Amino acid sequence: MSSKSGKLIADAGIGVGINVANGHFEEVGSGGDLLELNVPAGLYSVQWSSPDISGEEMVRVLPGKTVTVRRPRDKSRSHEAHSSAVAAIPVQSLPQGKLGREDKSDLVVTLEAETGAPADQVLKSIQVVDIDDEFVEAFERDPQGVPTVTWHEVTPGRYRLRYLTMSGETLDQTLPILKDRRTIVRLWASYATVLAQDGENVTSSRCFGVDPARTLITTARANGTTEKLEEQMRFAQILLRDLAQGTGSLSTSFTDRLYLKGADPLLQLYAAMVIFNCLERGISPALDDPYPEEKKLLAFRHKWSWTAYTLITNPKRIGMPPDAVVGQWQAVSWYPANKNFFETQASIQMPTMLECAWRWAVQRTTKDRNALKAFASIRAAARSAGGTSPWLCWQSAAAKAINQPTTKQPTRTHLDDLVRDVAQKVKALRMREGRDVPNFVLPNSIPSEVAAAALRSEEIVDALAKPDGPKGSPAAMLAVALTLPEAALGTKLQRTLELLDGALGEGAGAPDTDVSPKTKGAADAPGWSAKVRHKNDPNLGRFGGQAKAGGFTLNARFKPLRGGKWAAIVLSVRGKAPDGAKAIFYLHDSFRPVRQIAEFEKGAATLRVTAWGGFTVGAWIPHAGIQLELDLAKMKGAPDIIRDR
Repeated sequence: MSSKSGKLIADAGIGVGINVANGHFEEVGSGGDLLELNVPAGLYSVQWSSPDISGEEMVRVLPGKTVTVRRPRDKSRSHEAHSSAVAAIPVQSLPQGKLGREDKSDLVVTLEAETGAPADQVLKSIQVVDIDDEFVEAFERDPQGVPTVTWHEVTPGRYRLRYLTMSGETLDQTLPILKDRRTIVRLWASYATVLAQDGENVTSSRCFGVDPARTLITTARANGTTEKLEEQMRFAQILLRDLAQGTGSLSTSFTDRLYLKGADPLLQLYAAMVIFNCLERGISPALDDPYPEEKKLLAFRHKWSWTAYTLITNPKRIGMPPDAVVGQWQAVSWYPANKNFFETQASIQMPTMLECAWRWAVQRTTKDRNALKAFASIRAAARSAGGTSPWLCWQSAAAKAINQPTTKQPTRTHLDDLVRDVAQKVKALRMREGRDVPNFVLPNSIPSEVAAAALRSEEIVDALAKPDGPKGSPAAMLAVALTLPEAALGTKLQRTLELLDGALGEGAGAPDTDVSPKTKGAADAPGWSAKVRHKNDPNLGRFGGQAKAGGFTLNARFKPLRGGKWAAIVLSVRGKAPDGAKAIFYLHDSFRPVRQIAEFEKGAATLRVTAWGGFTVGAWIPHAGIQLELDLAKMKGAPDIIRDR
């Protein structure tokens, strides 16, 4: 330090960027966490920045002196107050000391809620489901007045956490329980206003439940203390915020902490995913390592992909989430020439923890259709996940129906042709209005998720047709855009084509509902247009609530299949009706078609389906004007897979 200069130290704390400018507004230094600069004496502006923090402080540096500027820790800031409260609850309520059995782990779930809010009903909804779809019994609830659920001596592995959300739905998410680690989950519950269709009107209701986007999941040493847990949870919050907002808050000091002995494997995994997410977005994952110019970009990507790879310490560790395998896929894709990279397995069998990992897993299916196994939870996530970033949450109820068997998987060429056919039909609907409408909206008769697939298909085909447009397979690009495994893309495209044909008047499809050809033209039950009051069981309470009415009875018989994993169900409506009269059955919305028809023969109309879980069935006898309702899960003699799921 010369006699005409001084030292400026800016301390922002981990995860916050620092920029220093002189009196001429010229940047003299930038970085993250802690920045030390030798600068000429004078006046300087120190700016703090992160996705949820901004601030500035002016400071004068004197010759030969050191001045230190620390970012004010303002507890009134929502993110800091939230972080502090987050850590306080689990630290106080965690069990101390060593587990009773060394081959077991434990789980602590805490719930933070607004004062006076009905936290008890949310606390009771929290469940843990194992890989065999069995509920794991909680050890205790709400000890010492703290809203907490504890599970002791759980076999390490991959589980599903289930809870009631503020939208009124019950969602699942992948929950890792690692050997020799204690898993800590912090949930935040709040209110939300939910809109719902009720006939031709829209009604609103106020719901209270978990906000999935604010969940924190970390692990701690099973036989260690909790004294550093508050800091660890703050680090997790920074990384999860980065994943949700597409930013990067790593730094040299932050990364160094991730390599310390006993570091949380989940924290390391989150950091690796932040790196891959930033590389994908074309930004730097670190506050103190600017994104380079083109000639240095390859080395930059290699350096950070290697860092991410080494942070995923052991994907084969018992209980590690499938995200670790996806992380290895990403490392190889960013640095394919590195022979030190290897992949532990070719597929994953349950949904990932993180939404970005799910997106990359779906992307993988465009090269390897076996990357995602077609298990029920995978199908449920493919159908219902979204809107809970950084986490991947889904409705387990979205996969009540068994997959329809197919004799042959569609080829990539066939899928590409289907995408082009969909795009062509969308254009036909545009031109039917007499001009090419720029802000074109498909008819209201086409469900929103189908409309999204159709419009995205057109967008992709148009982009590929441009001379300077992207190159590749339309089907592969659509699978990634919809985050839909390519194995399920054919079914989606076929359904989209059928509904577009119906809108164009070219086919027999009835676009207002998802129906079988035999159902077209049959009058619907009044309950079919009633408000959906139970999102996990959409027919519950819509068809009168009675299985017997007007001399007709709705009943079901069951036969467990595949070791109790599935159940064959025979649905029947019995009563005085002429042969050939129709009965319409309304199934759970994961069935295709949802609305199916059967004809009476000798006083009975029968429908056979196969299901993975219980649901409410509605039935309508048009000629008699009778609607019926039956909750399969409450039937005497229903198998466990129907009653418990």
